[in-house]
Amino acid sequence: MGGVHACTRCSFFDLSMALVNYDGKILNAAEPLLNIENRSFRYGDGLFESMRVIEGEVVMLERHIARLEKGLQVLKMSNGPAHDSGFWKEQILTLCEQNACSDNGRIRLTVFRKGGGYYVPEEDGFCYLIEADLNTTLFSDKEAEGLAIGVFNEIKKPINELGRVKTANSLIYVLAGIARVQHKMDDMIILNQEGRVAEAISSNIFVVKNGEVSTPSLDEGCVAGVTREWLIEKMKDEGIFVKETRLSIDNLYSADEVFVSNAIQGVRKVSKADDVEFLSELVEELFKFKPELD
Repeated sequence: MGGVHACTRCSFFDLSMALVNYDGKILNAAEPLLNIENRSFRYGDGLFESMRVIEGEVVMLERHIARLEKGLQVLKMSNGPAHDSGFWKEQILTLCEQNACSDNGRIRLTVFRKGGGYYVPEEDGFCYLIEADLNTTLFSDKEAEGLAIGVFNEIKKPINELGRVKTANSLIYVLAGIARVQHKMDDMIILNQEGRVAEAISSNIFVVKNGEVSTPSLDEGCVAGVTREWLIEKMKDEGIFVKETRLSIDNLYSADEVFVSNAIQGVRKVSKADDVEFLSELVEELFKFKPELD
């Protein structure tokens, strides 16, 4: 079959990255990469992890690979023993060095099922693609402006095992992103099928009320965020009360503080949700947590 040609209009990566790692081969990012039978392209039959590199180390790599392996199990893809965290670290850092982003890099690791087939796959193994680009943001930037967020009501996120991992099917986030632009917001809250708060477009969400922190539990349909997991552990170590629970829209609007977390930006404070404004007292304490390097 013929290849799908990359172009500046439709490419899913920044062509300025120069090089990518496709199944262990270092290739020019502007070159055609994907066969038209690619199952991620056709069916969203894949997973991805967004990671960060700081000073030659991958932030929370072990946690990312643990979530990736869980996702492979959910999608019933086989994973050989060679694809451990040591393997991925070597592949990521080699590409970062070649793309001159070892000090501060943004990584996207995508895995997708091998072979063709229609809804029934022909194989259960996977191929992978690693992208590495220079990242200009700081992890948990205390000086970053607070976010203004809205609520995405058009489509609700189902509560199931797929919701916890980062699949290649991200349409609900794409549509929420379009709504974010239309409503001139910095982010949007994704609601689950019961109408409760699940997460933001690319982040997990936390609310603070009377000094206690709450975040949607994994049973509420949110992605099992790597930074979410790390942050909950760090807060508990500091004696901050944290509970994983159900959050309604009313819980969000009545909060004293709101903040979000993800693998690229770390902790980010939220200044307001629609017309409700929030403080940022407890969240200021969270910026001191140093990222976990592997």
